[in-house]
Amino acid sequence: MRPPGMLTPAEADALEAKLVEDPEDFSARVNLVAYYGFRDRAAKDKHVLWIIEHHPEYSGIGTPDMVLNPVLEGPAYQQGKALWLQIVKNKPTNAGILGNAAAYFLLSDRATAEDLLKQAQVLEPQNPAWSEHLGQLYKLDLMGLSGTDSTAKAQQALAEFEKAQTQTSPAVPGAPRL
Repeated sequence: MRPPGMLTPAEADALEAKLVEDPEDFSARVNLVAYYGFRDRAAKDKHVLWIIEHHPEYSGIGTPDMVLNPVLEGPAYQQGKALWLQIVKNKPTNAGILGNAAAYFLLSDRATAEDLLKQAQVLEPQNPAWSEHLGQLYKLDLMGLSGTDSTAKAQQALAEFEKAQTQTSPAVPGAPRL
């Protein structure tokens, strides 16, 4: 099989047919999300929503293919939002899931993303990933700011990046090496 997203239409059809027989085929869904990309948003959205609902711990869920856009994919985005909010309500002590939910909201709802990342940071205070992600969020917030507002936001981002730099946690799966 080709790399994800490089399927032929016939291979995509075969994977869809396979899902009729085995709807739990996670690998097929990930491949189809990459394949559909901008080709067929509705088909992509269906698989992204299934992955959110059934595998919120999936490490690839924060990638651009897996994030639904509130403008381009409005109804699907709202479904994803509702799913994520319910999932984090049901699993408030799973830092990985909180981080994945934060990735979903990063561009569309930064306040929710920030709250989720801070919760993950409380659960895993030595995991530099949460500080790194908060630094990135604050860096995004700098866009369009000027003067003292931009200085304060830049200081916030820098503080998180410095915290991530000082944290070393090889025992935490997925923790980046900075």
